[in-house]
Amino acid sequence: KDKEGGFPIIHLNSDDQLLLTFDELENSIKAYSFGIQHCDAEWQPSNLTAMDYVSGYNEDAILNGRPSVGTLQAYTHYESVFPNVYIKPKIAGNYLLKVYEDQNKEKLVFTKRFYVLNPVAEVVATLNPSIYDTKDPKYQKIDVTCTTALAIPNPQRDLKIVVFQNQRPDYYQSVSTPSFIESNKYSFKHIQTLNFLAHNEFRFVDLRSLKGGSGHINNITSDSLKTV
Repeated sequence: KDKEGGFPIIHLNSDDQLLLTFDELENSIKAYSFGIQHCDAEWQPSNLTAMDYVSGYNEDAILNGRPSVGTLQAYTHYESVFPNVYIKPKIAGNYLLKVYEDQNKEKLVFTKRFYVLNPVAEVVATLNPSIYDTKDPKYQKIDVTCTTALAIPNPQRDLKIVVFQNQRPDYYQSVSTPSFIESNKYSFKHIQTLNFLAHNEFRFVDLRSLKGGSGHINNITSDSLKTV
């Protein structure tokens, strides 16, 4: 929670915590709760029951709600920290956090993915120019090597590498067939896989005030927002 904007990862049985925050464009406080769902590699609900993957309760109330003061648009800010004494993942894996209203799971408001790690492998990634014949020099190639003491009888079925560009869950590539296997080392260096188009992803913009233009802002246009 100390790394704002960081990738949502916590380590199993550690003191790591995630900070859940969101705003609602209303100035009244509502009763929100959240729960977690263990998922498989394709982000589908796993076959495990809640008792298998969560310690404590699989539900917690979001009690910290603060209405805005003196803003153009009225809103309410909510936040909660987890894992906590009431809800804690029991095993590693992909998890889906679900926020719903009035303690009613049918009133789903939104979901958010996060990851629980139990480090049992060493992963080394290298960045190289792409040499795939259908790509051009604007692409970058990621080669990945995974080393683990775990016995993996069928790596093509049981091992999957997922690479995100700039921590973006909407822009990723995955590969599940190692190009080379040596004892407990698995290499993913296929020429045609993990080629990413390079971008200038982040641009600076100063939005601390909408009353006047600041650095890198050409103009500001007001719509129907009213002072509250």
